[in-house]
Amino acid sequence: MRGMMTCFSDPRSILAKAYEATAPGGYLEMQDSVFPMHCHDDTLEGTALDIWGKACVEGAAKIGRPWTNTPNYRGWMIELGFEDVKEKIFEVPINTWPKGRKQKELGLWWQADLMDALGASMAILTRAMGWTPEQVELHLVQVRKDIKNKGVHGYMPMWVIIYGR
Repeated sequence: MRGMMTCFSDPRSILAKAYEATAPGGYLEMQDSVFPMHCHDDTLEGTALDIWGKACVEGAAKIGRPWTNTPNYRGWMIELGFEDVKEKIFEVPINTWPKGRKQKELGLWWQADLMDALGASMAILTRAMGWTPEQVELHLVQVRKDIKNKGVHGYMPMWVIIYGR
């Protein structure tokens, strides 16, 4: 399963169903991120990207679909009976700001994904946060600039969790 953080109001119940559907000896791999963006310095703080991410988190919580559950997956899986639960957390840069060819390429791909996904925040920001469509569109112009700005050293924590039954 990938990118499921926004899909379920009760992800623990989905993991329980996955456990029931997994035959003994089988396994399932999940890859998911968590909002808002993170940063090791202060280059993200106060940017339109930071404001957008935090507003999305707040709005998602208001409608009962928290975008912050990913760190709970491992514990829930263990509680449900999964065995040999392995978890690895990667820092996926939002653009090509980091050094190194591999990190730059990863940032380039994640930047493209973010740019494509921005429009999906319209519903949460208008319905849950009370922004007008015009306010969202104007804000997203600045968010796009921040995503492309190599001076903003943001990253998304990406969890990869593999568990067996």
